Amino acid sequence: MGIAEAGAYVGIGLLLGGSLTGTAETAWLSLASTVIFYLLGLLFVAAVFWLYELATPYHLRRNLEEGSVPAGIELAGVFVAACVAVQVGVAGDFESWGSDLVWFFVTAFIAVLLLGIIWGASLLLELAFWRVTKDQRTLTPTVTVATLRSGMMILAGVVTATVLNLT
Repeated sequence: MGIAEAGAYVGIGLLLGGSLTGTAETAWLSLASTVIFYLLGLLFVAAVFWLYELATPYHLRRNLEEGSVPAGIELAGVFVAACVAVQVGVAGDFESWGSDLVWFFVTAFIAVLLLGIIWGASLLLELAFWRVTKDQRTLTPTVTVATLRSGMMILAGVVTATVLNLT
């Protein structure tokens, strides 16, 4: 559980750092946009967690509650990856509620899409190169497999943030 919490704290720090960047016309507008986009970012991360939980063939939360170190490592990677990816959507100067909210939801959609694609690619790598057994894919993974998955998810978050920063 501590590993997952550490990943959540790192991710939340990245998200908060992103939401604190930029300027707005007034101090109140700056504060309001910071709080709103930070909370939207947290909702996005929670949604990514639930989607990831649905996509895994095993019960990630139950494994975590039972003290599974691999589940903690994997979940920490998911938290960091989601926060890195959505940080782009919460960062920057405030222009208007309409355009900034549209930008946030566009970045969130692209982030989920790219994170999913790269997660799927990592599963193919597991089959082709990492020699992961069927039990390790469908039951609780080993620490090594969870670390590889976590690393792939964080890489996915960085790639997603890079792609979104280019747009």
